[in-house]
Amino acid sequence: MNEIPLRLSICLFALGIAGTGSAFAAPLPCQTASLQTYVATGPCSVGNLTFSNFNLLTNPSGAPEIGADSITVTPTSSAFTQSLEFRFRSSAVGSLFGSSFERIFTYLVMPMGTFTNASISLMNSSATGDGVVLGNQFICQGGALSADGSSCASTGTFFNQAVVEISPSDPTLRNASLPLNFNSNSLFVRNEIAVDGATSGSAAGGAFTNSFTAVPEPGNLTMVGSVVLGALILRRRSFKGQI
Repeated sequence: MNEIPLRLSICLFALGIAGTGSAFAAPLPCQTASLQTYVATGPCSVGNLTFSNFNLLTNPSGAPEIGADSITVTPTSSAFTQSLEFRFRSSAVGSLFGSSFERIFTYLVMPMGTFTNASISLMNSSATGDGVVLGNQFICQGGALSADGSSCASTGTFFNQAVVEISPSDPTLRNASLPLNFNSNSLFVRNEIAVDGATSGSAAGGAFTNSFTAVPEPGNLTMVGSVVLGALILRRRSFKGQI
């Protein structure tokens, strides 16, 4: 094969990848910041995922809200699993009429690839008596959630992560995971965090982590592999020509 057509083919492959990247350019990487900052700013990326459209919702229970500016969001990345940790420092002490603080918020997750799994965990929390710290997550894959988060509004597949809690009666229930539909549809996520001292206990915040796993599309890997292989062939030919 003539070297010039080979070079041209490699250039066209590279331009194809660049064109795809331009059309679906990844936003800036997510940074450690308050939840309020995430609400006020645009999309950001962690690995092969894009997080966007953060929104704060009113607590239907009427309980005092955990301030969005007091919740610290920290992104982490490991292979194909990307996470956002929501660390909150609220505490509640039980009373005759109950004492609790809550925060409900939503966001979107879009993959560069195919979703396979989602998980949540709650760590570094504490509770005494009948107090409890909970984290709950509702997901609609391929659609929007209903107003109360109990189902998809119209289209999409609904998932509800098991409630994660730390309490004296069940101190080991700290994580949950579920398999997602194997497709590239975006996720509409609703998180509910609560710190409840109940009537005679106490509860203090912690870190509620949302993790999502998405693997690259085979087509993208094939295209990149073709470019790399072509570059290696050219390199080898150039090396032979110099001998």
